[in-house]
Amino acid sequence: MANFNAYTFKPKHFDGFVPQEKQIMEYARFKEHGKEMTDYLESECNTVSIQRNNVTIFIFGIIPLPNNGCHGWLFFADEVEGSDLVVAVRMLKGAMEALHEMGYEWIQTTVRTDFEQGERMIKMIGFKETEIEEDLMDDGTMYKYWMRVF
Repeated sequence: MANFNAYTFKPKHFDGFVPQEKQIMEYARFKEHGKEMTDYLESECNTVSIQRNNVTIFIFGIIPLPNNGCHGWLFFADEVEGSDLVVAVRMLKGAMEALHEMGYEWIQTTVRTDFEQGERMIKMIGFKETEIEEDLMDDGTMYKYWMRVF
């Protein structure tokens, strides 16, 4: 039986972490920011790592925005399995409740328009799609913005 644990993010949680295929470019861009980014995630960003049997399988965090909002982001490891997604949905629903209790009034996130699994998951967590799409990587990959109001 798998052993799941949630931890406050530490930079070592990136050690050996390989994102799923649909997040490789985004993860590489994220990692380009180096130590400054990992320090920010650890100290300022309310970032959580979920591990299965001591291996990081997903990392979730927020970036505070004006007007009591935040931008949420999530990386899944390549080895995520179906049962891991059940844990992810439960954890993310709890995170939404915690964000509301912390005083956030809304959260936004982006999902690649060619990433059907990502869209299914974000809907399960209560996000609504917007009409806003953008080429965030400047490579033709389109992302749709999703929003949840608490």
